[in-house]
Amino acid sequence: MPTRNPKPFRLIFQYALPLRLQFSGGRNMWIGRRGLILTAFLLFTVGALCLLKEPMEMMTVQPARIGDRLPSLPAETLDGEKTTIDLIGRFSYIVFFKINCIHCRKQLKNAEELMRMPGYKGLHVNAIAKSYHEELPNLPYAMPTYIDHSSVLTGRLGRMRVPTVVITDRAGYIRHIRSAYRPIEQDHKLLNDLIPDRSRPAGTATLR
Repeated sequence: MPTRNPKPFRLIFQYALPLRLQFSGGRNMWIGRRGLILTAFLLFTVGALCLLKEPMEMMTVQPARIGDRLPSLPAETLDGEKTTIDLIGRFSYIVFFKINCIHCRKQLKNAEELMRMPGYKGLHVNAIAKSYHEELPNLPYAMPTYIDHSSVLTGRLGRMRVPTVVITDRAGYIRHIRSAYRPIEQDHKLLNDLIPDRSRPAGTATLR
């Protein structure tokens, strides 16, 4: 029968461990196998907790639904100042995004176009980035752009995917929420269905 080769890890633990460390004082210290195994386990655990931070937050939060009230959002300006986005008094269209997300760029472009439509002058449009990026100040949009420093997306809204779009009414109640990109025609129809006066032609809605 052919001889079975030892597993690489078995060789490491047999010949490479324990390791000998040389200190500047001339003293030597031997680290046993148990010590290295424990150290590796601790490092792995810390790394896993960092990676699972957002999923762990979502496990304790009920995802936001239509009808939930969202009167304001804590945020941070691109200059690093803490602020609050007031969502009371007018319809609001908020896009949560990441700078390196292709579908987010498309959704932001649609939001900018909706904001510029004459019939949607009362629409309060905001873009909120999940984290700061050096390219944020260079985005070609006129709508206010903020940073989600308080993890509103994963915490208060219970969402991880981007783009996430939230539409609230004048009283601050969520009328629409999704974590997906949609063409502007669908959002255009959605906004006209949400406004009180549905008899107006498309694109002539008055939101204030």
